[in-house]
Amino acid sequence: MGENDVHYVVPVIFHNLKGYDSHHIFKNLTRFYATKDINVIETNMEKYLAFEINGLRFLDSMQFLNCSLDKLVTNLAKGGNS
Repeated sequence: MGENDVHYVVPVIFHNLKGYDSHHIFKNLTRFYATKDINVIETNMEKYLAFEINGLRFLDSMQFLNCSLDKLVTNLAKGGNS
């Protein structure tokens, strides 16, 4: 990339990405992109906290919202006017 090129990153959020979903996403996207285009933050060889492939940054919302989606929705309904 040149110095005037703009590099955009699109965040893609999954709840509990490091648990299971990351393996399927990582496996299928790496078929299309060279490994040099992939950046990974891993806790070990099996669990990825985040990874970026070709401008898509995959993040695990469980890292900063540490409870189930059901509990998050229940808490939101209690606090909102819905």
